Amino acid sequence: MKLSSTLQPIVDLEIQLGNEIDRVDEPAGTESPLAIVFKKALHMYEINQLVLADSVYTWESTDPHYEKEQGFACAKTKHLVSGPLR
Repeated sequence: MKLSSTLQPIVDLEIQLGNEIDRVDEPAGTESPLAIVFKKALHMYEINQLVLADSVYTWESTDPHYEKEQGFACAKTKHLVSGPLR
């Protein structure tokens, strides 16, 4: 499955800034069909300088049953881009 075009600029920026993809989850739980998970925390300040689609929003997972992650999701496709929570 191809990542939502609304999230691709985030992936491109993270790779440009030296972050590496840790894994691709497909599906990513019951709610998301695809997640790109980076090894290091996302560069939130730099990402927030991008002009992203209105369907993109930030999310955070602190549920003790899962890894603590922070990232971005697309409301239309339910795809995720995340990294470890800082």
